[in-house]
Amino acid sequence: MKCPAIALVSAPGPSQHTSHDLTHEQWHRIRPLFTLFDAMPTLGHRHASTREAVNGVLWKIVNACAWLNVPRSYPAGPYCQDICMEWDQKGLLAAILHELHGDAAPRMLEEARRAGEMP
Repeated sequence: MKCPAIALVSAPGPSQHTSHDLTHEQWHRIRPLFTLFDAMPTLGHRHASTREAVNGVLWKIVNACAWLNVPRSYPAGPYCQDICMEWDQKGLLAAILHELHGDAAPRMLEEARRAGEMP
């Protein structure tokens, strides 16, 4: 899958959402997983909410782009990458993908790993 150039050029502002962002219903479904996996973001980016970090990680996985191409409407790509790796090591990333995408989750995770920039 090719990285969408439009997202890099005309990314929405911080208060705007893209079609890849979690709906309120999706967020309420996955939010308890963070407590279950003891995985609230603890890395430096103080202005990023957990939901924003999830949106940035999901954007990267869905678009199969480099972390540096994560649009500015999300937390910085390197921050999202660090969080993604932490969540992947804890099993949280697989749980999030399973909750949101069901049986497609293992394939999505494998494709993301195969694309690189993930453990």
